[in-house]
Amino acid sequence: MIELVGISHLYIAMKAIGINASLIAAVMGYIVSVIFLIVSPFLRGLVPIEVSMTYLLTRFGISNVDAVAVTLMYRLFEFWTPLFAGILSFLSGLGKLLMRTLPALFMLLLGIVNVISAITLRLPGDYIYYTISFLPVLFMFLIIWCLRQEFSRW
Repeated sequence: MIELVGISHLYIAMKAIGINASLIAAVMGYIVSVIFLIVSPFLRGLVPIEVSMTYLLTRFGISNVDAVAVTLMYRLFEFWTPLFAGILSFLSGLGKLLMRTLPALFMLLLGIVNVISAITLRLPGDYIYYTISFLPVLFMFLIIWCLRQEFSRW
């Protein structure tokens, strides 16, 4: 569903600029943007997506100026608007900073565990037993540490 929304954003950006919109160009542009989003480590592919999508749209016969305009309009609705809305939402409630960042910290921890489990060799014995016995203790210490940090401010 998210992919269809992204493709439609790009297609609507083509229509809004007033060029001959191509569904194939929109699909290919979105695919390239997702690939560079995965590969680029900086701000959701800030420069590589714009450059690659502009290049791809010019290969579909769109002029350079129109390709840049379509790309920037697409990125405005796909990246910049949600970014600024998130910043405003974050800054409006600084008192609840811990509750806003705790889910992100849990996701970070889960991602680290996934990466470590993917690059390490299989442990001898029952791997699921080790994982189940280790993760609750780790989450418990993380929650206790976060609560101590929150209550130490009082």
